[in-house]
Amino acid sequence: MNRKLAYIYLRILKKPTKGLDTINYITSEDISHYLNKYTNIQVIDIAKLHKDRLIEKISFKLKVNKFIAKIIVNMLYYTREYFFIKAKVINMVIIKENK
Repeated sequence: MNRKLAYIYLRILKKPTKGLDTINYITSEDISHYLNKYTNIQVIDIAKLHKDRLIEKISFKLKVNKFIAKIIVNMLYYTREYFFIKAKVINMVIIKENK
């Protein structure tokens, strides 16, 4: 939700809007981008890993092309993400390798 829409929504609910300017939105792609510049850090995005495995599973079980399986998974994923879940959770594993 962008800040202007959040501001209007909170005003309708008669809630304070004071902290909206201090919110920093971040995605798992941002975290991966920031940490991938270090050579001794490995970043594993669990959500992406699960999504890729689901694509493989659907492709195998339904005997369809991976492209079609990816479309099916994306439709299911985004429907669940945008209609039923209020906030997206970032699930990542970050491993620092000793050198």
